[in-house]
Amino acid sequence: REVSVLESPAPGDASFVVADLGRLPFPNGRFSRGVFADVWEHLSPEELSDALREAHRVLAPGGRLVIHTWPNGWYCRFGHRLEAAWLRLTGSEFRIPNPAHLPGDPYHVSEPTPASVGRLLRRSGFRARVWVESSSPPVPGGRLRRWCHRQAYLRRPGVLMFGRHILAVAIRT
Repeated sequence: REVSVLESPAPGDASFVVADLGRLPFPNGRFSRGVFADVWEHLSPEELSDALREAHRVLAPGGRLVIHTWPNGWYCRFGHRLEAAWLRLTGSEFRIPNPAHLPGDPYHVSEPTPASVGRLLRRSGFRARVWVESSSPPVPGGRLRRWCHRQAYLRRPGVLMFGRHILAVAIRT
């Protein structure tokens, strides 16, 4: 609320509603856009299905839901180990902790993958474009070594495994 007052051209433009994501207090088709930022990984499968069902309901046909979730489960399971080995092999001092879900963490209850995000969005009645964003940690060495490193991080299929941020635009059908 404090930020909205500072950032808003006319104070009072924004309103805030506290509600259950599985039972939104809005009529069908009320919105043309929605944002699902850093929510996915905090919901159980049942809560996530309910939230996406409700998002579909409150979006008008053709409405868009913009999604960001972190971390990418493929990175946690496979990419981090390969990345750590590559960084050691190249002599980099740069180290990246694995953001994998830790047992007993009550806040991060899922580690979605690009494939699981796409599947669930389609099952929830959306057409979706899902992609992964990655940034390459610094690697010492010559131009060829740095070029190879960037290719692994920023091009398919490497970006799917090394990218940490899953993004999607889902269109209500």
